[in-house]
Amino acid sequence: MPFNELMINCIKDGTSYKEYGVSVSVKHGKSETVLFFAIDSNSNNRSNFRDVINTTVICDLLVYYSTDAGNKKICLVELKGKDVEHAADQLIETKEKTENLLKEKRYRNVIWKGLIVHRSSAPRQQKPELKRKLDYAFGRENYRMVHKMKYDLGDFIRN
Repeated sequence: MPFNELMINCIKDGTSYKEYGVSVSVKHGKSETVLFFAIDSNSNNRSNFRDVINTTVICDLLVYYSTDAGNKKICLVELKGKDVEHAADQLIETKEKTENLLKEKRYRNVIWKGLIVHRSSAPRQQKPELKRKLDYAFGRENYRMVHKMKYDLGDFIRN
């Protein structure tokens, strides 16, 4: 089960994560659960999640969000210095492989989100083919690419 691996080897203390000089965080409110999991073995040498989902391409972070009202979301996050195209591939591959393992009925109502936070001076205009890939994988409102050094994902994950 992938969540055994997440809980044992990937869970982070707190709700913030930093890599490549880029950070992401969230402050959880009442009746919310927010868990951060560092799933990339390149930055978390204890993680075996890449092998669990059987992939060579994986994103940095899996954020689990739920409310007492029953809303459940998984937000996949890639922090990049540059190369947002590769970041998109990492998000999509991680989603597809993880989703394949979560075919049980209790996971069908999970909303998937994707977030790329980068610090490069890449063009702010998304390439049409990159936008189409992310639209198809996550849905138009369920992914973001942001050019910031620090990003609070609270509003994004809640909506």
